[in-house]
Amino acid sequence: VTHDLRRRLEHLLGYADPAPRFDAVETAGQKKCDNAEVLDLRCTTFDGEVAPAWFILPEKRQGPVAAVLYLHAHGNRYGIGRQELFDGRPALHGAYFETLVDLGFAVLCVEMPCFGARQVPGESSRSKAHLWHGTTLFGRMLHELRCGLTFLCEHPAVDEARIATLGISMGGTQAQWLAALDVRVAAAISLCSFSDLKCLITTGNHDRHGHYM
Repeated sequence: VTHDLRRRLEHLLGYADPAPRFDAVETAGQKKCDNAEVLDLRCTTFDGEVAPAWFILPEKRQGPVAAVLYLHAHGNRYGIGRQELFDGRPALHGAYFETLVDLGFAVLCVEMPCFGARQVPGESSRSKAHLWHGTTLFGRMLHELRCGLTFLCEHPAVDEARIATLGISMGGTQAQWLAALDVRVAAAISLCSFSDLKCLITTGNHDRHGHYM
């Protein structure tokens, strides 16, 4: 993807920010779990909304480690959000937390608008408000996730050259888009996500997806 195409996509999404970052990141809690340090973060966005996030660091590490930006799914299960990392969901064989920690990855999972602690306002309300303002809900999600990328790149325990995106369904779609928009993504793992929007619309299956699309 060329630089000009990236900028055009950002403009169409409504969030053309060359250096996306959270206004503040605070630690609300910390614990040890399965040979990992688990931090409960509160990430303040550009407009003052607080996005909860899990940040996980393997206890046994030597120097900066590779990281995964984990992207939770939609599935019309608005109550799950970032807990998918620990609890899994019906569409998955299990949770990814233990696997990623065992492999030695640092992991960041940011809770998206409409999910978990951010269920209100809901998806329909948020998506309509964004359209009125000339932005998009999906653009907002990607912007926040790019802020998460900045957090990982600047963290001393993370190797900024080895950051991957991983997600299923909505998370899989975000994994692809982030890789297209941001050169800091070294690898993208997209599970159960479509690749051809035209085909989705032609077959009428686009209406089965959330308003964020």
